[in-house]
Amino acid sequence: IDMAEQSEKLASTSIGGFQLGDCNPTPEDDFDCGFADCVLGQRIPLHVTQSGLVDLRARAIRTSADCHCNRLLGTCYSAATAAMGEALGEDPLTD
Repeated sequence: IDMAEQSEKLASTSIGGFQLGDCNPTPEDDFDCGFADCVLGQRIPLHVTQSGLVDLRARAIRTSADCHCNRLLGTCYSAATAAMGEALGEDPLTD
């Protein structure tokens, strides 16, 4: 999460047009590379997910790609660590 500064955040998030709000976590530094718990506990109306497909949107402000994540494994690494591992021929750390 490159969101260590107060001005770095997700200004808005939505699913299928249903607004979930913003997210401004406070990691220890810009290279935390973890996940943030945002908009937990929000109830999504059934009609938003009824088709089985959803349109997820997030508008980020002042963030950059300091981290690479593997969504299947639920892990994130710094961009430098991911690039080094891949340059050494290791399995890609990202998906």
